[in-house]
Amino acid sequence: MLGLLLLAVVTAGTDDWSSYTNVRYGFTACYPRAVLVPQPEAANSDGRKFAAADGAELAAYGATAGPDGFHGELRLFEADIVKAGGKITYRASGKTWGVISGETRTKTYYIKALSRGDQVLVFNFEYPNSAAGKYNPIVSAMSKCFRAGAPGY
Repeated sequence: MLGLLLLAVVTAGTDDWSSYTNVRYGFTACYPRAVLVPQPEAANSDGRKFAAADGAELAAYGATAGPDGFHGELRLFEADIVKAGGKITYRASGKTWGVISGETRTKTYYIKALSRGDQVLVFNFEYPNSAAGKYNPIVSAMSKCFRAGAPGY
């Protein structure tokens, strides 16, 4: 009985989520439909932004890594947060993945990046610090479903 109750809790609300698959770079990101509204895909098909009414924004995109490679890209993400007056609150990485969290006085940043060859697949979510209680569990769920697939071209 307890197992059925836990299953109901875990699967509750899954109808409120959608996924975005980028054909060019072959990644998938999920998002809560009631919170984030998809914006038009970028003209070069590298990704898409999703906006919330309170100013939160998810950017999911792919790119070619710069001359310093994947880990150089992670350092650039960190530098951008610091340049905005923020501090890095969490960082972890492996050979083909990286996660960075940071915050400024008003904004929280969560970046997850995956490496595939010379490509970087990025999930960058920014939201108001005042809405952390709302967005922290959303970020956790979205982070788990961000994954690389096969690029379309």
